[in-house]
Amino acid sequence: MRKAHLPTVLSAAILAGVFLSACLLIRNKGLILDEAKYYEKFASFMRGDFRNAGDYTVFPGHLYFLYAAGNLFHVTDVSGLRLVSSVVCFSAVLSFLFLARKVSPGSSLTKLLQFSFLPIVFPFYFLLYTDVLSLSLVLAALLLALSGRTGPAALTALAGCFVRQNNIVWMAFLFLLACRPEHVLPDGPKRLLAHARRNWVFVAAAAVFAAFVIANGGFTYGDRWAHPLGRPYFGNLYLLLFFFFALFLPHNLYQLPRIVRRVRSARTAVPLVALAFVVYHLTFTSDHPYNATATRYLIGNFLLDVLDSNFWLKSLFFLPVAYSVLSLTVTRLSERSFYLLYPFTFLYLAPSWLIEPRYYFIPFAFFILFKREEDRRVEYAAISLNAVLAAVLFGGVLSGRLFL
Repeated sequence: MRKAHLPTVLSAAILAGVFLSACLLIRNKGLILDEAKYYEKFASFMRGDFRNAGDYTVFPGHLYFLYAAGNLFHVTDVSGLRLVSSVVCFSAVLSFLFLARKVSPGSSLTKLLQFSFLPIVFPFYFLLYTDVLSLSLVLAALLLALSGRTGPAALTALAGCFVRQNNIVWMAFLFLLACRPEHVLPDGPKRLLAHARRNWVFVAAAAVFAAFVIANGGFTYGDRWAHPLGRPYFGNLYLLLFFFFALFLPHNLYQLPRIVRRVRSARTAVPLVALAFVVYHLTFTSDHPYNATATRYLIGNFLLDVLDSNFWLKSLFFLPVAYSVLSLTVTRLSERSFYLLYPFTFLYLAPSWLIEPRYYFIPFAFFILFKREEDRRVEYAAISLNAVLAAVLFGGVLSGRLFL
């Protein structure tokens, strides 16, 4: 075996061992939060009763996936479904590996390990939640798009929309990224129209989704009162930036000298930060009823409950949020077109009244993939931090003491 391949083999062995151990540890645990709802509906499907999918918030693509897996592998118990779901959702890791090799060949291994142990994602590989299946489909669609296979990419992205409807935002994102290998964006109506003609399957897929929205009478499938559309909400954006500060701490600390130089060179930096502080206080609300539940158990809801109860803590919370924004302004991504991630992340999060950390899986995965590697020590520190936090969160899930 060549020495160049040894780190890859060792990393693969470590990942396989960790994932297998996690599967075995959690497979016989009782149903965890939303898993109870998903499993109840899966059991109804297995009995031939498909009527109760109407109160499912998103289109029940995830339920149909579980139903197909249950029939294919003759599995109906929770532990078996978790194992099957974990194996299938592990395709997210494989897709990410191939993407990292394509986008950043020299740092694909470190990116893979950072993603695989991303703390907010790791426990969900082994649970019956929609989020990792959604992530798997979006990553697979991105891989196909960057490989020039725009037809399959559009169809895979459409499948992702029928797992979570808001993935339509990432379909539009992939449509623009499909300009590769030119590394430019369609910067005028004529070029955009020509790009749409070349990638007509994306347009057709978007039309199919639009037809679903019209036939459905709205964007949300069920539980519509909890997911209204019509105005932007900023709570998810602020919580994402806080999580970004914590989960990417080595990267953010490494950016400090650049941030200082940027602030010193920008005369308007201090007034802009002061204005942002005022806007933050005016727009950061967490009044969704679901965010008021299990505040001692759910990490996101606990944070929101603490912030709502104290003006000064909420003000203090602004510091990592603002730092994250400054860090992102000096972070270098591998290609110019990848900076589209930022506006599309806003478009993805802004319609959601419910503040939910699971919505950050895709933006964080894309950030790890797209950012340019600058210092190996920082990358190794990020892997170590992710592994420790993933173990803590997974342990909390196993013990029933905390959840995301």
